[in-house]
Amino acid sequence: MPKQLMSRNTRDSSKAASHQPAPHGNQANQYFGNHQAQQLEREQMLTRLQAQKDAPPEKAGAASNNAGVERPLRSYENYSKILDWLEAKAEKQEKKNLLQYFYRLSVKQQKAAIIKMAGSNKPSVDQFSGKMSTRNMSDLFKKTVDWEKFSAVCREVQQLKIDDDSGDGAQDYARYGIAGGSVGLGSARGAANIADLAGDSGGAVAATRMAPFGAALGALGSGMQIYEAYEKQSSSLSTYDSMQNIGTGALGGLADMTRSSAQTAETARTMAGAVANSAATTVAGAAAVVGGAAYLAGGLYGVKKHHERTKNLRNLENQADLKDDPTLSQAASLGKKTQAFNRTTSGATAAKGAAMIVGGALILAGVGPAGWILLGAAGLIVGAAAIYKFFKKRARKEEVVDRYLNLDDHMEMQGLEPEDTNARNQTRNDLLQLKGFNSVAQCYKHIIKELSHAIYEKGVKGDDPDYRTLLENIGLVVDEKKKEPNPELIEKKLQI
Repeated sequence: MPKQLMSRNTRDSSKAASHQPAPHGNQANQYFGNHQAQQLEREQMLTRLQAQKDAPPEKAGAASNNAGVERPLRSYENYSKILDWLEAKAEKQEKKNLLQYFYRLSVKQQKAAIIKMAGSNKPSVDQFSGKMSTRNMSDLFKKTVDWEKFSAVCREVQQLKIDDDSGDGAQDYARYGIAGGSVGLGSARGAANIADLAGDSGGAVAATRMAPFGAALGALGSGMQIYEAYEKQSSSLSTYDSMQNIGTGALGGLADMTRSSAQTAETARTMAGAVANSAATTVAGAAAVVGGAAYLAGGLYGVKKHHERTKNLRNLENQADLKDDPTLSQAASLGKKTQAFNRTTSGATAAKGAAMIVGGALILAGVGPAGWILLGAAGLIVGAAAIYKFFKKRARKEEVVDRYLNLDDHMEMQGLEPEDTNARNQTRNDLLQLKGFNSVAQCYKHIIKELSHAIYEKGVKGDDPDYRTLLENIGLVVDEKKKEPNPELIEKKLQI
């Protein structure tokens, strides 16, 4: 391995956490950057991985007996049956390492975890299995143990609690669904409009019939955009970020909603046999021009602003590496990639705005089909950007977690090739379970939360100039009197 890469990997290893809650403030660098401790931890974890790779749950329990952990709990018949059930499921569902994390808890913590999972102070195996069983949507709704809940409760009783909201929420999936639907309908309607321009009368009928559905999805998407802009607004945001929320987000979304409503009204008139180019058409065209102007201006300025921030954060990351400040390096790296992503989406926003302006102008000029085609293209652009965000967000989580786990070093120590996807996924899964995490999403949430608290301690409660630079370049302004922004807002701004 090249010397430079080895050096960077050594620094990256500092992000791996122990099983204890991470300290904040002046102790943060000890958490993210104690190289000797992390090297020892890697060696110990490798030993555990090799010892437990083929070990059945009973042997895992026996190891815990020697430590005085499992046997006292098994002296209770109800708990013994619950442990038997868990061990059988862990063996079948490949969660032995996660169960090992549970066995390393104290007897008191184990009992507290089982009581919380079962929802009863005197849990039976039937109560426990009923509360801890779920349907796995990613595996055709197959019944399985709720290992996400198991992991979250185990870490909670060990005082390593995080909010169990690590994945995309209902609002995110609704937005992705609307975006996907818009892309599909936009493509179909665009093809129909083109067919209409080519003289196919069936194309006009198809375009007319699809229009209400496309307009309805557009209105829903615009409504969610306005709500999201309202939800994101904060006094701790920079002037640019506030203007993006109000101007591009809220006003652009309102113009989009007006256009969609007018388009629906015009389609209803057309289906009723009325003549096209009514007042509703004029409203739709004007709203498209106004909304497009907001998107174009906000998008172009966003490309410039996010490019500047990306460059500043790249420099800050390099400075942090020279100073051997792994917390700042990790945070600057995350912020840099988020700003680079925002630069790309700003470009898509500008392209959408340009298509809306031209499309709206054509509609006002009476060139209906061509104008609607361009408005459909605008919808395709924003829909494609949302779908891109969906996949990019998931890939980003794996990248951050792999760096946190120091996955490449662990694989090399086991003689595995980091490029081997199957071995990489298996090793990542083993390491996650040994640290008490059931999924990449849970671990990612933990990493971001710990970083956000460390940044808050040094850059908001403290006045470290490097951390102030970091906050400024992720779009936040420090209020020393109010001690804002809070860690939750910092957490949001670090992510895509």
